[in-house]
Amino acid sequence: MGRRRWWGQTAAAHGSMLALALAACDKAAPDPALNATPSPNASILPAPLASVAQPAAESPGWTPRSAASGLALEPGGKAVGGDGGVALVPEVLSADQALDDDGLAQREVVGVSLHGEWRYADLPPGPREGNVAGLEAARRSTAVRMRVDLAAIGRMRIIFQTRALPIERETEVRARSDRYGHLLVWPDASGYRILLPGAVRTVLNEGRADANPLVRPQVASMSEGPRRVGRRTNKWELTTRTGKLSLEQARLVAAGEGAPLLCRFLSEIVAIDPSAAPCAIDEVPVRAQYSWPQGGGVVFEVTDILDKAELPAAQLLVPPAGAEFARTGLPARGSVVLLSREELGALRVRSADPPPPTLPEDGLFLRNTSDILRYAFVDGVPAAAVAPNREVAVQGLVRGRYQVQWRTLLADIVDAPVLVDVPGRLTSVQSDGRDH
Repeated sequence: MGRRRWWGQTAAAHGSMLALALAACDKAAPDPALNATPSPNASILPAPLASVAQPAAESPGWTPRSAASGLALEPGGKAVGGDGGVALVPEVLSADQALDDDGLAQREVVGVSLHGEWRYADLPPGPREGNVAGLEAARRSTAVRMRVDLAAIGRMRIIFQTRALPIERETEVRARSDRYGHLLVWPDASGYRILLPGAVRTVLNEGRADANPLVRPQVASMSEGPRRVGRRTNKWELTTRTGKLSLEQARLVAAGEGAPLLCRFLSEIVAIDPSAAPCAIDEVPVRAQYSWPQGGGVVFEVTDILDKAELPAAQLLVPPAGAEFARTGLPARGSVVLLSREELGALRVRSADPPPPTLPEDGLFLRNTSDILRYAFVDGVPAAAVAPNREVAVQGLVRGRYQVQWRTLLADIVDAPVLVDVPGRLTSVQSDGRDH
């Protein structure tokens, strides 16, 4: 998609947009997410959604469009008129109000099915003593993979196919084009929780549902990107105070109104207001690279595309049929060892003779004294997730010296790797980088 699709039709709507922007100022902020213990790195109250009628001074303005009528959209859950008729505008989901049953017809719908994976570009190199086959098998088993179904009628379903997230495997995120925000759906679809705009990042990174404040991005550039998965792309460079996002999107007509939903999801991770994200009908994100102010970064990349897929409507309902609404709680796991004894033992070919052990027990004991969920990467592989002020025992590593690094899953906090003798113990580093 070229610049004309975003910018070429803003002049006609300019007059009405200003009036609507003033009206939107009176809209109350959405209800807060209900969590017993708020994240130290998130705000309970998200920032009010920015008005697309008021682009940031440093940013080129773009105007989201309605697939049905081609009209410019305004936030606030209102119908916006124009030369072509009336367009429905996304409303912000409420954290303490169940959704009405989805009226989507129970049939197969056309769309696009994607498979993608989150990857790190800054992991330290593997040790010379490592077992190459064992390390590679452990990386594959802990890779953060997502299946994404995008329906042209405006529905999205993300299935997390990984053991590494702080939420249970097969947990889903669902969304629909007429709502801002997401639904977190339990693995068996028996229940769901509303995620306010701004909560996606804390769910993935911490296993919480707190909402981060959202802002309009600064747009450095929009240009033709490299080919990805056999498709031509457009590349957006977006910056907020939270971090930078390099977003590459490919045109897939079958995705229709489902395409902007994945764009919103990925943009929200870097605190971009969904009403100000560069999301368009038919434009599907195929790569998203994040860079954080304190260093570190992570990449989401689509590895496979099934175009013009037939998607069962029953699996796209927002909310799922028969699911119980929950105001609190998540299918979260807390502290957990991610690899089995056998997988941990296969990281090394043989047992070494390290210096005298620091503990009489066998294993690596990990304690997280920081205020956020941390992951312990052993020889470049995520071995354990440790909740704040908790300790876990990683059993199965053969005796030897390992390189261990504390990180958050999205790599916005990355500590320097240290060498640890096993059996042994390692305590986390505080979020401000001081040794503890």
